[in-house]
Amino acid sequence: MKCNNRFWMCVYMVGLISIGIGYGKSKGPVYLDPDESMDVRVEDLLSRMTLEEKVGQLNMPCVYVEGLGKTVEEKMAAVKAFAEGTYLDYLGPGGGFFTLPNNILFKGPEQQAKFLNELQKIAIKKTRLGIPLLQTEEGTHGLMCTGGTIFPEGPALGSTWNLDLLSEI
Repeated sequence: MKCNNRFWMCVYMVGLISIGIGYGKSKGPVYLDPDESMDVRVEDLLSRMTLEEKVGQLNMPCVYVEGLGKTVEEKMAAVKAFAEGTYLDYLGPGGGFFTLPNNILFKGPEQQAKFLNELQKIAIKKTRLGIPLLQTEEGTHGLMCTGGTIFPEGPALGSTWNLDLLSEI
């Protein structure tokens, strides 16, 4: 199958390449070899994954729900365990998180960068396959976290018909 039919696996592979953990052919698995084609690498990674790992990669919990805990401390511990694949015994490491910074990281960009980097290290170094996390936020609004800039969504901006304002934004 072509890589474009497996968009998210391609995203993960690009993540592996971008964080510089590729290996040469003699040093590690094919999926980590930057000299191999993306299709070959995706096929190799998928062939190595258990069903629990594949399902885990499809999970990106919303941090604002109470399933990960009620307090900030509980949620911070839960997302670390989820990134490592130890939060639920029937699910492999998670694929990432939705709305994490704006729900538990209130001290600004430095705290956010440090914590998200810590989660990436957990995903890469403490899981069997080392698949990086995909962090998502409300991209249509802007950066939804402490210190971020938030704007109305596109249709609301467009309905202003104010090209100067849109250019400024």
